[in-house]
Amino acid sequence: MTEKSKYIAITIGPVFDTINLASSPCALWAGSYMLSMLSKNICIVLTEKGIKAEDIISPSFNPDDKLLNRNDGVGLFHDRVIFKIDETKFTIEDFSKVKQEAIERTVTMFGFGEKRFDYFKKYFLVSAVKFESEYVKEDKDKGIEAHNPILDSSVALDCLELAKPFQKQNGKNPLLTFYTADNQEHHNQQILQQVKILKLTQWQLYKNNKQGIRTLEDVASGKIREELKKKFKKYNYYAVVRSDGDRIGKIISSLGSDEDVRKFSHICLKYCSKVADMVRNQYDGITIYSGGDDLLALIPVEERNGKTIFHFVKETNQVFIDSFAEYKIDVSLSFGIFVSYYKFPLYEALEQSAYLLFDVAKSRRNALAIHFQKHSGQSAGLLIDNVSLEELIHFYDGIGKQKVIDIKEQDRIFVSAMQKFMLFADIFNTESTMEEVRNVFKNIFDADIHKNNVFLKETLPDFFLKLKDNLSVFPIKNDGLEIEKSRDYATTMVYILRVIKFFSESAGERE
Repeated sequence: MTEKSKYIAITIGPVFDTINLASSPCALWAGSYMLSMLSKNICIVLTEKGIKAEDIISPSFNPDDKLLNRNDGVGLFHDRVIFKIDETKFTIEDFSKVKQEAIERTVTMFGFGEKRFDYFKKYFLVSAVKFESEYVKEDKDKGIEAHNPILDSSVALDCLELAKPFQKQNGKNPLLTFYTADNQEHHNQQILQQVKILKLTQWQLYKNNKQGIRTLEDVASGKIREELKKKFKKYNYYAVVRSDGDRIGKIISSLGSDEDVRKFSHICLKYCSKVADMVRNQYDGITIYSGGDDLLALIPVEERNGKTIFHFVKETNQVFIDSFAEYKIDVSLSFGIFVSYYKFPLYEALEQSAYLLFDVAKSRRNALAIHFQKHSGQSAGLLIDNVSLEELIHFYDGIGKQKVIDIKEQDRIFVSAMQKFMLFADIFNTESTMEEVRNVFKNIFDADIHKNNVFLKETLPDFFLKLKDNLSVFPIKNDGLEIEKSRDYATTMVYILRVIKFFSESAGERE
């Protein structure tokens, strides 16, 4: 058995308490980026105090790495830091000075000044724990459990985070100057000044002319033309996107040295940077943070080239799989996405997206839980595994690109189809052959608007047969977003059609 090495692990917060105050994309970014910069500054100060950069095994930290020196404001540093202290005189007591200096640098970076040092030293929840660890690879046949610094620190840090309460401070929280909804334009201008101080020349929240800051309305419309915004409802809706890696613990359990951990951390960094580029360049969105295997972003429901939020899920999941392919472990992403009108409170959308990810999608893994909340209060949600998502995208793309329904008739056809699914649910939910299903569609959809309609005669029954045969798609109910467990295929089709119908609804159409 190898000799144990000594490490210190750090946890940084309060993450959720900070970002959940936000009422605008600008404020959300500011709180998240401040925490990311605090994590980065801790790494920087550690190296100044004698810790080698290569001994910071997580996150990946190389001061010369171009990925870590982006000037667009993407926060790539996550909320945990692990470093090795073998062959150093660094102690857990020494970390108090690192913590103090890192907080002071961060507060100064964001323009709060010395008078706020004492406040933020109490506000930021930065805790450290010293532990010993050795590398032991898992061997289930021999009953050997895996050990390494990431796994061993996780137990200690989880306990530490559960034990520490949110610290209430005396006096007004200066962060509220960023977060309060009152006179938001004034608060945005304050953040804009900090952006200039931070020299984020390619800041992702700039409007095209760099004279203003993108709002939720700007996020919803992306870069589409103004006439399209007036024509289609979807350009007034934005998506809060969260994702989290599945089976990453299996990779961590396979790591056998500090070098393996550092390599894994750098792969995470490259993945996060690549996804942040995709959010901005391909989907006109804003990355709030992208660290480790986590993502929080604000994205248009459909971007200017016609790719939807579903396409984003598919492409991001593939980037994640490709990034970790060398480990030969079947990894994937789970997503929680909440879609809402741009005037819908951001903090509520954040809470709902977290619920969709951690309580719905992660219960299944390799899945997307998405909920559309319309301005009228009507809603529709789906739980879809990532394999079945491919078929749903194919179904959606086929409707638009092959023009199986005239755009002027699509809403009427969809409404008619939904009514039929509800009316004849018992028939649709029975066991039946392909021929029987086609006969049901032929007999039920017999009105004049149905005649010779390719969508009703071919596209819809083909997809319905796939749904019954092997697709894992479930409706998410409106009342509390509870998953419908039973295989009610008729109801599932109604929810699918509601979601797809949303993408073609006119801006003036009643919800």
